[in-house]
Amino acid sequence: MPSFFKLCLIGAYISFSPLQAAEPINIGSGSVSGVYYPTIQGICTLSEEKAGQACELHAGKGSLDNLAGVLDGRLDFAVMQSDVVYQNYDSQDEKAKDLRTVMAIYPELLALIVAKDSGIKVLQDIKGKRISLGGEGSGTAVTAKRVLTEAGIALSSFKQAKLDADKAVAALGAKQLDGYFYMVGHPTKNIELAAKTGIDLIIIDGKPVYNMLDKYPYYSKGAIPENIYQGVEEETPSIGVKAVLVTSAKTSDAKVKSLLAVLLENFAAFKQYYPASNKADINDLVNDVSGAPLHKAAKAYYQAQGMLKKD
Repeated sequence: MPSFFKLCLIGAYISFSPLQAAEPINIGSGSVSGVYYPTIQGICTLSEEKAGQACELHAGKGSLDNLAGVLDGRLDFAVMQSDVVYQNYDSQDEKAKDLRTVMAIYPELLALIVAKDSGIKVLQDIKGKRISLGGEGSGTAVTAKRVLTEAGIALSSFKQAKLDADKAVAALGAKQLDGYFYMVGHPTKNIELAAKTGIDLIIIDGKPVYNMLDKYPYYSKGAIPENIYQGVEEETPSIGVKAVLVTSAKTSDAKVKSLLAVLLENFAAFKQYYPASNKADINDLVNDVSGAPLHKAAKAYYQAQGMLKKD
């Protein structure tokens, strides 16, 4: 399959119908300093400018908050971690069976950001320290707790906080925290801001990671690149998931088709809103996205463009 850098060539062969007076949509994101927010901001901007489609962005607390919004009908679409989608769709909650995938956007890797003078050099060093696991309702907290469990680190062994990324970076700068976990696409403004006060990123690798890879099909290994954050000169191995745009089975075909048409036709512009996708390949849109099936309109659309094999 061609890369996104070749999408301009694909555009010569794919015809998108103009979408006039499309149905208004609302989309859930995350905190304003994370990567979800500018990603959804990009979707809304392109929807309004290219399709005349009113689009409202809802800043939220994270994946679990967005999940609830999609399932109760407050949100047409939302971005969330693929592990959260998988776990809920695979659960006993019948309501969650309405979850549908639209596209995967970019990989996310768990970061443990610590103050350079915190004394934390490896994961086990967090014992006795002040650490935030992520905000209530966040996918960060889910993954961080799993990493710690597999590493044999009891939650009671450190002073636990439950702050979202915006509050955590402020608390780190104010010396109220020694470190915080954050599952995000890299680079992100949040960690760039933290880096101005002097930080280290802690390696998350070894037995805890391999145990999680064996247990959970939606995780994969990765590494946060070197030199994207001030003072962090070596790449940092970690574990991650994908950021996935989801909707409900009840969302109209027209809304899903409209959104995909706008994004694919203007993908070069869309990529400018989320630098985490710089090396994205067109396969990333539809392959290994989550445990929830594609929305039927998304599946039909991808098949029509030759991006999915027809059943």
